[in-house]
Amino acid sequence: MKYLLATAPCGNRPSTLPNRHCAMMLAFFVILSANSVAAEPTRRPWATVTKAPNNNRYVTTLDFGTLGPARNSNRIDGVVYYAKRTYKPLTGAPQVQWTDSVSCPALQTALGGLRSVPPPKIDVPGYPSQKGGFWENVTLDGTGYGLDMAPHLTFSTNDENSALPKWTERTLRDLDSCWHDEAPADTDAVNGGNGLKAAIGARPRYPNTP
Repeated sequence: MKYLLATAPCGNRPSTLPNRHCAMMLAFFVILSANSVAAEPTRRPWATVTKAPNNNRYVTTLDFGTLGPARNSNRIDGVVYYAKRTYKPLTGAPQVQWTDSVSCPALQTALGGLRSVPPPKIDVPGYPSQKGGFWENVTLDGTGYGLDMAPHLTFSTNDENSALPKWTERTLRDLDSCWHDEAPADTDAVNGGNGLKAAIGARPRYPNTP
């Protein structure tokens, strides 16, 4: 949503316009501009993936969440996903961009692949490290990859040949052309607040069920 305020610049205002009026008009314009920025999705991310070099510079964070039920969906499990990419460069402010599974179907494909990423096996001190364990191929430097789905599952690794780093790099490549600056809107809001109710109402009924 955009706002337009028709007024002369303060430095070139008519002589009949007092300074305080000019300042008030500029403040009003700043408030309107701030309110025009799209709000972030109301549903918190349920998964966060990080990619961080050993010096913690140039860190990339991917947050994944749900915008709500898919529009025109006749299945209760039809949902729209969002992804938020935050890139922290060596200097300057973090860069934040967004995408969703409607404008970028590759996001839904990527999340389907996340379901197949196994956690590492538990290595115990005093026992040999095992294949697929979190001590396998661990180095003192390199890039660290982490998955945070607290309180259900949290782990990290810097073994670039393991499943999580491979999934992360593939996802970054597949979503590279999907990012934009504006946060996507909740589908509940798009559907007038009735999206979830409509999805539940469209749930198929089975024999001997109410």
